[in-house]
Amino acid sequence: MTDTVFIAVVSGAGTVVVAVSALLGQIYVSRFAQANESERAKFKIRGEEASRAREKRRDSLVDAIAELLAVADPQISARMDYGKAVTLI
Repeated sequence: MTDTVFIAVVSGAGTVVVAVSALLGQIYVSRFAQANESERAKFKIRGEEASRAREKRRDSLVDAIAELLAVADPQISARMDYGKAVTLI
């Protein structure tokens, strides 16, 4: 094999090695980025679920307090429903 052919084969092999390593590096980075985005989306969804749960709890508490005030108000009813008041408390 002449020197020119040997240099061409080594250059071609080097080019293939660089291309394959670049491809593998790109695959690794894209998988890492995809996993990171997936975790970020899961975190956001969990935060939204927690926010909805807090708001639902707050709304139910406000409704219970409003009902308790209505049950305990002497202007609405002369007789207080103690069973309902205890349930609401």
